[in-house]
Amino acid sequence: MKRDKRIKLLKEWEACYNKNNEIWNKLDDIFHLYPDSPIGRAIWDTFGLYTKSLSRILGDNGEWLDWYCWENDMGKNTYEAKASKWKESQIISSIEILCDLIEVDLK
Repeated sequence: MKRDKRIKLLKEWEACYNKNNEIWNKLDDIFHLYPDSPIGRAIWDTFGLYTKSLSRILGDNGEWLDWYCWENDMGKNTYEAKASKWKESQIISSIEILCDLIEVDLK
């Protein structure tokens, strides 16, 4: 798969997360839900399955999508990560850098 296709898929995934999060926040404001509620599970478990499927499609053997989403808060936390072939860690704060992280181990 070419880089531009990976970026397109990652941006679609990011947009889906943002839409789910927007809906989740509105529902939480109204109903004071928690992520493990039935509605929360329907939203976030489905997104988790999407993330796992996309990881497989992209060849993300390091589970970087899962890390980028949940631990790095979709890049907002600006955490560093190191691909096995990189000499130093890099801040992973965008889809493009996340794609670099995934692709370096595919070569």
